[in-house]
Amino acid sequence: MHAYGFYLLTAMGDPTWSAKPAFIDPSDLVAIVVIPSFCLMVGWLVWIVTRTNHLKTKSRIEMQHRLLEKIGSAKELMELMQTDDGRRFLESLATEQKTRHEQILSTVQTGVILTVIGLGSLSIRLFVPTGFGLFIVIGVFVGALGVGFVISAGVAYWLSKSWDLLDSQKAPSEMRDAGLFR
Repeated sequence: MHAYGFYLLTAMGDPTWSAKPAFIDPSDLVAIVVIPSFCLMVGWLVWIVTRTNHLKTKSRIEMQHRLLEKIGSAKELMELMQTDDGRRFLESLATEQKTRHEQILSTVQTGVILTVIGLGSLSIRLFVPTGFGLFIVIGVFVGALGVGFVISAGVAYWLSKSWDLLDSQKAPSEMRDAGLFR
């Protein structure tokens, strides 16, 4: 592969340009393009996930603050605490609770993403057959983590179902239908 326009200086340090074009080795592209691009992609994904979690938490706190402002006095708060629905509502304000379905789904999502990243790292070998040993190691490691997450989610689902933990939690629509949220 010729890289026209890139010329080497002569060995004597003479500032004149050599007539020979320089060759760019495909393994140099890893250091120049692929590794910085991969690092930027991982950094961007971490920023997106962190920012999303931050915005969700901020909106939840604002909603809770507005709801608590509606309670005018301690007497109203005590009346709310005396009902089962009110007690559950105030407990939900204290902690963010994920259902088992959401926990299992998030584990599956993490596993699928890591598996795809691992397969992507391994597929680099198909396009450029020389070098890239680091990507094979990273691809196998990240892909194995992804498959492990998916297997873990499957085992968690199976155990939760066999222990009847999935049916004991009401879905948000069932809670609304039961009159817990209106």
